Amino acid sequence: EQLTLDNERELGVGGFADVFLGLLTEPPASPAKVAVKELRIAQAKDARRRAAIVSTLFRGAAFLTLTVGSKRFARELKVWAQAKHPNILKLVGFRLSDDYKCAQFVSPYMANGNVKDYIEKNQPDIATRLKFVRGITSGIDYLHHYDPPICHGDLKPSNVLVTDDVDTALCDFGLATFILESGISSGLTTSKYVKGSTRYMSPDLLQEGGAKHNLKSDVWALGCTVFEVLNVTASRLSSLLTMCCPHSLGLD
Repeated sequence: EQLTLDNERELGVGGFADVFLGLLTEPPASPAKVAVKELRIAQAKDARRRAAIVSTLFRGAAFLTLTVGSKRFARELKVWAQAKHPNILKLVGFRLSDDYKCAQFVSPYMANGNVKDYIEKNQPDIATRLKFVRGITSGIDYLHHYDPPICHGDLKPSNVLVTDDVDTALCDFGLATFILESGISSGLTTSKYVKGSTRYMSPDLLQEGGAKHNLKSDVWALGCTVFEVLNVTASRLSSLLTMCCPHSLGLD
């Protein structure tokens, strides 16, 4: 396999990674467009420490010795590699540079972009919006019923991609964590503030020294995302509920 990047086609920019358009060549198949998420993990000064990233994928003992950026890569890979569902963006593979300074995730390229931009550009009808909601909900339901449960941690319309058949695929597992039996997240604690998108955070996450991301905060973010996808206003809420669940409202 050969992976080439088009550094002129930047698909997205984040706090810890950039996403570029790439071309994956795997003879005899034709070259395929892919999205390449490139993480910044060069904080580790020596190659030996950076090499611990690889062992982290299989042995938790090395995890505590890694830098924050390296831990983030290992954690995201662990979660994403196990999440396999029609409404979860597929992980095609990953690549580490020889000096372990550069880590890349490879996934299918989604020409339709994310749900937020797609809706703003195309103004889809209510049937399409409801299809998006079903897909997003199905993806989150799968994550929350995984064993152990997975908390996405950063659900929002811009982290939901629109597939070629106009369905949805959850992406960006940079803040995703496994939920332990105690109900506590296995995520990183690098500051007293919870990372993520404030607009979609539950109230308990916004308090200083408050809770970590958890399944309940995911549900809060899901609600915020659904309302945004449906463009819900008070005047439209009743009619939308009638379409979604007429029996619960006592309607025929």
